[in-house]
Formats: sequence, C-alpha cells, structure tokens
Amino acid sequence: MKIQHSHHSPRSGFTLVELLVVVAIIAVLAGISTGVYGQVAKNAKKKQSAAIARAIEMAIEDYHTEYNCFPPPFRGTTAANDTLDTDDVTGMTTLLADLLGEDTAQFNLRKKNFLNLENANAEVNGIVYNGANVPTEIADPYGQPYIIQVNTSYDQNGVATPGGYRNGGTQIAKNVIVYNSGQDQEVGTSDDVITW
Repeated sequence: MKIQHSHHSPRSGFTLVELLVVVAIIAVLAGISTGVYGQVAKNAKKKQSAAIARAIEMAIEDYHTEYNCFPPPFRGTTAANDTLDTDDVTGMTTLLADLLGEDTAQFNLRKKNFLNLENANAEVNGIVYNGANVPTEIADPYGQPYIIQVNTSYDQNGVATPGGYRNGGTQIAKNVIVYNSGQDQEVGTSDDVITW
C-alpha cells in the first residue's frame, strides 16, 4: 500500500495585513501630495497675478515713452497720485482701449498694442470683454481688482505707496504702480500683489 503525502504548495497572493499596509501608505502619500498641490496652486495664482500687475505697469510706462504722456483716463490730469481702480468700468474701458490700440478717440495714433494679455474666461485671467466685444476690465485669479496709481504731475518725486501695504505711505521713484489685496482681500498680508 502506498501512502500519499499531501503537498502543500506555498500560498500565492498577499495577506490581509500586507494589503492594509499598502493602502495606508497610499493614503498617507495622497494626503501629503494634496497639501503640496494646494500650496503650489496658491503660489502659481499669486505669481500670475503679479505678472499681470507688472504687465499693466509696463504697458502704461511704454505708452508714456511712445507718446510722452499717460493714456486716458490719466491724460490731462496733474494730480501727484492719480488712482484708477479696475472696478471703475468707464475708466478701465478707456484705458484698455487705448493700451490695446482699439481706442476710437484717436489718442493711440499708431494703434500699437501695449498690453499683451490673454482674454479672460472662467479659468484664465486677463482682459475681460463685454458682449459688444469692448474691453472692460482686467481680471486677476482671485476676482480682485487691480488699482493703478500714476504720477501725472510729472515731478521727480514719483508716487506715494498706499498705506497698509509694504512700505506704505512712502514716496518711491516710480511713475506707475499697480497693486491689489490678493486672495484674502486684506491689505498688508503676505498675499498682497504689488509692483514696487
């Protein structure tokens, strides 16, 4: 009589403990990457907002260099610190039409485009056009207005920075500054966007 030996082959697959350890590691890595992604996205929006502020500032300075005067609505004023908030639709429409070479008042005689930004939609910031295809505002990633301050008195003093912001209330040797309060809408916090 033959005796049969039972052969137990080693089990293939993973144990429940091994699977739970892998799931826990994946969960920890997902949590870490989500936090990192949030910070990266926040930094990217601030950089994008700062780039637009600088583009506005440079467009106004380039216009001044080209025509030896500031574009409307700053043309003809002599205030040491003439300020335009981008919530001022009439002022912004006038400014943008002139900076984009789309003005009908013939101030930008060469029809030169000084401001190169993308048209805005729900996800992208840039120049916002109304239904009649007229530029009406510049949107930042947070939905906050940019404030444009220009030294239209043509003196050598430059502009006074607004109170509450970094170096607020000090005179700086620039003729154009652009700023906003950033995502938190509070002046004087780390997310403020300023060009000085």
